[in-house]
Parts: sequence; C-alpha cells; structure tokens
Amino acid sequence: MIRRMIVHTGVDMSYSNTAIVSLGSGGQIEHKTNFGSHYNESLKRAKKYHPAQRLYMHNQFFEDYLTSFPIFGTLIIESPFVGFRGSYNLLELKGVLLCTAYKYCRANKIFLVAPRSIKKAFTGTGAATKKDMVAECIRRGYDPKTHDEADAIAAALMGHENTIWNHLNRKYEYT
Repeated sequence: MIRRMIVHTGVDMSYSNTAIVSLGSGGQIEHKTNFGSHYNESLKRAKKYHPAQRLYMHNQFFEDYLTSFPIFGTLIIESPFVGFRGSYNLLELKGVLLCTAYKYCRANKIFLVAPRSIKKAFTGTGAATKKDMVAECIRRGYDPKTHDEADAIAAALMGHENTIWNHLNRKYEYT
C-alpha cells in the first residue's frame, strides 16, 4: 500500500552516489536512500559501464524511489556545480532526474537550488565544507551516513522550514 503524506524531499546528486532524503511534516526523516548502497557491486565495476548505462541505472533508482514513496510537497534537487572535470556527466544526470521527476513526482513544486545556497541556508555560510554540513546535521539531531546524505537533508529542510524562498533564484523554479 502506498502512503500519501506531505513530505519535503532533498536530492544530492553525484555521478557515483546520489542521496535522497524525505522529511515528514514534523521534520523527521520518513525515508532515505543512497544510489551507491543500492548499486554497490555495480559501482565497483563502474569503469566497465558506458555513461549511458550509468544514467539509466540512476534513472531506474530514482524511478523506483518515486513510485514506491510518493512525494507530495516539495522536491529540491541540488543543482550540480559546473566548472570541474566531469561536470557534463552531472548535467546529463540532472536532465535524467528532472525527466523522471516530472513523470513520477506528485510534488507541488520542483526546485533546482545551487549548492552554495543550500549550504548558506543550512549552516549560515555558503562556503561550508562537507565536514561542516555533517556536523550541522548532527547538531540538529540527524545522523547522516555520508556527506551526500547530509546535503540531501539540508535540501529537504529548505522545503520543510520554508526557507527556500529566501535562497531561490527564480530561474531555477520549475512548476
């Protein structure tokens, strides 16, 4: 049976480990998962996969999540930082996740938010390190297993605390 509830979901995407965290109306974690933990064996042999196969695996993972745990609320995706080697793969991944979200997500709003904006909303500084993000999660009572999960929690909290409007550039809003 599929539960229907208002949740705010944060997605921290990377080419090897995409974390998804859904927070309930009280700010508690309702569901969380990591792409890397589901496809660990596959990722060990990642160099053998064609980039299109990896994108397809991410698509299946995200589709499985959205169909088994429907999102009613906000979906906040940390937009990839463009400017480092391999960023084209992340831009392709962003496209795959957005297409999958539009097809399966029942969220009221889907947002792409810059990593610096998420860090600033969560820690008070846009230049927070991965350790700072994990430490702030622990301070707020969450127990992230990875820094990707900490980023996803921070993104989800932007929707839960309704602070996304303070940090959102209008060009990133999708309805």
